Amino acid sequence: GNSIGGYISQSAAAYIGPDLCLGVVLFNSAGPVLSREEYYAKVKAEGGTTLENMRRGYGAEFGLQEYSPPPHWLVDGFAGLLFGILQPLIEPILKTLYPSNPELVPELAEGILRDSKDPFAANVIASFSRLGPNRTSNELFDLYAAGGRGHLLVCQGMADKLGGGPDNQPRRVQGFTTICPELQSSRATLLDHCGHCPHHEAPEQAARAIRAWIEEDVMAPARS
Repeated sequence: GNSIGGYISQSAAAYIGPDLCLGVVLFNSAGPVLSREEYYAKVKAEGGTTLENMRRGYGAEFGLQEYSPPPHWLVDGFAGLLFGILQPLIEPILKTLYPSNPELVPELAEGILRDSKDPFAANVIASFSRLGPNRTSNELFDLYAAGGRGHLLVCQGMADKLGGGPDNQPRRVQGFTTICPELQSSRATLLDHCGHCPHHEAPEQAARAIRAWIEEDVMAPARS
């Protein structure tokens, strides 16, 4: 998974486990990554993991009411304003995210602009108001690899302007590759000149990294 898709991949892996999901591949993934010490301190301070607290009723102690969606006219108005601001910026933003392969940008920008004009695009904006508490990547990988199984490959575009910018990418990589000692294997491939979508900017390099990871990490234990 890439970006938010990477966070969804982590969530799916935590849910289905290593029997069905032999490994996880992340391309400049979203998701809060803490050091082991920070994560354990967070769990202790909150009295459990985010999932455990959700099952107990997150916010119940504060008397929070059941979610009530905002009125449609408000959602439509806000989405219209947001899209109006962002649509002229689509191509300039994409150029910063594809530093090594800018020729991909025009077609991508056209597709994003078309999707943003869909009459139901406002529903996507409204759906964010229904998201639950954010679970850390630490929690998700602890669930995924609880039985001492599972593999991780991190392919990171090191010129990514998101996620704290290029200076923060080494920290993100280290955070993910050391996130869970129970994983069977964890490795990283650094794509120095790529931005937020390295699999799109440098597909051949990304494919080679995935193939090597499958052959050397994922399938090797099965053959031994």
